[in-house]
Amino acid sequence: AIGQNTRILKSGEHPESFYRQLWSTLIAGKSWQGEFHNRHKDGSLRWEQTTISPVFSENGALTHYIAVKEDITAHKSMEADLKNALDRAEEGNRVKTEFLGVMSHELRTPLNGILGFANLTLEDKRLPSDIRDNIALIESSGKNLLRLLEDIMNFSRIEGGEFKFQSVPFSLSELAWKAIRLVEEGATTKNLQLFVTLGEDVPGT
Repeated sequence: AIGQNTRILKSGEHPESFYRQLWSTLIAGKSWQGEFHNRHKDGSLRWEQTTISPVFSENGALTHYIAVKEDITAHKSMEADLKNALDRAEEGNRVKTEFLGVMSHELRTPLNGILGFANLTLEDKRLPSDIRDNIALIESSGKNLLRLLEDIMNFSRIEGGEFKFQSVPFSLSELAWKAIRLVEEGATTKNLQLFVTLGEDVPGT
């Protein structure tokens, strides 16, 4: 390479404007820093982090240039791999969000039907109290399932950076009793007793 023009290194990937900017900087007596995608002696292309500085004689005349280069091909390859992995992850999140949206819609339709009929049945004041309690449990369980679907969607929104928190009032004691009722029947069949103990300082008790 000694004695040859630096054009032998060109890959053909950089536009002419890239080299014009480089040479205008050097001719102005300033150092230039940047990245080259240059051709190696084996014909392959390598990325180089480069600093080129003009060298002046004692009387201030520009005599030549010194270039210090570092092969950053491996670093560039790693960056590309990370970007591809990020793109795949973002695409996976998009597909997952779409799937969860479809699933939520498909499950909401039959659930709304169940909740609607449960609500209509509860309007019949002639029903015995134990049956009304069972239907009320069906209604409560259906509403919990709807909230679960919403939580799943919210989890997807969190991953996508689209989730917004809301502050809503609720009764902790009521929530605790509802949780007990959901598993009460299963516990009874296994001869297990369930208890709820709430501290006196819990609001709403």
